[in-house]
Amino acid sequence: MKIFRPLFLLAAAILTFSAFAASPTPASALSCARVLPLEEEFARAEAVFRGEVAERRDDGRVALRVDAVWKGEDVGQTVIVQPNMWVDFHEDGEYVVFAEPHDDAWFPILCGNSGTASAFARHALGEPIETFPPPSEPPEPALTGKTAAFAAAVLVVVAFVSFAAGARWGRRRPPDDAVK
Repeated sequence: MKIFRPLFLLAAAILTFSAFAASPTPASALSCARVLPLEEEFARAEAVFRGEVAERRDDGRVALRVDAVWKGEDVGQTVIVQPNMWVDFHEDGEYVVFAEPHDDAWFPILCGNSGTASAFARHALGEPIETFPPPSEPPEPALTGKTAAFAAAVLVVVAFVSFAAGARWGRRRPPDDAVK
């Protein structure tokens, strides 16, 4: 009986080790997917563009303000993109998107190269076929005649009050001889 005990312990140790070694590793739905090579995805995509998130809509879609297009005839300065499990769009982020059209929005290709523009090698796509200027800020209002006249009047009043206060303060000081 004593001989069976070491064999039993050895068998238990082997079974325990094999149970842990054979247990599956956790995986997500896309963790095992092959990322498409850039050239293959570029050929497959209907449009390739770069844009900044302008608005997150209530229906989950995102409006992108496009500044460069490498492929696609139907890409305007603003496009609607449907986020997916491969790429999500965050406020104030800039993204390069390889997309296919569906209804009234662009969908990034799953398992593709769409993602943040900062993580993307911009030179890999070459020169864009179309660029859009950034939205211009409203111009600063220029001084109009009325504004300039008002500013001059305020300066005159401030100068007069300063002069008057200085003159009055100067009269109240005793002469230097009287202090001794």
